[in-house]
Amino acid sequence: MRESVMRRTLICEIPEVFFQRIESPGTLGIPDVYFYNKNNGESGWAELKEVNDFAAVAVVHWRPGQFKWMTKYVEMGGAGILICTSKHSDHWYFFYGSHIRKTYTLDEIDGEAGYSGGLVRPSLFAGRADNPQPRKAGHHGAL
Repeated sequence: MRESVMRRTLICEIPEVFFQRIESPGTLGIPDVYFYNKNNGESGWAELKEVNDFAAVAVVHWRPGQFKWMTKYVEMGGAGILICTSKHSDHWYFFYGSHIRKTYTLDEIDGEAGYSGGLVRPSLFAGRADNPQPRKAGHHGAL
């Protein structure tokens, strides 16, 4: 799913969270979207990616500087989320804070994604983005 479609879907499906696309060609690594949740005051940055979750190892294709920027931001206490869609299904995967990496095995996708499933309204903004409540595939939480 293209980044623009992912962003529009998030905006439509989670209206209580403000999402703002950020383009900063002069600064390498800035994530795709800034978010702010009016319900709990949480704000942070999200990177939007598409992954091949049918492969033995799902590789997240980060552009130069993105992974370093996000990991440094999270290390400093920022709320960072990697939001991935599947190339082969309607699944969305949300990886929070220290669970953001460059590659995931299929077991890690199932075990480390804060949410995985076809519904785009997970409780991803219920608490701090770097300390989520784990959810199993198919969980359909509400904000």
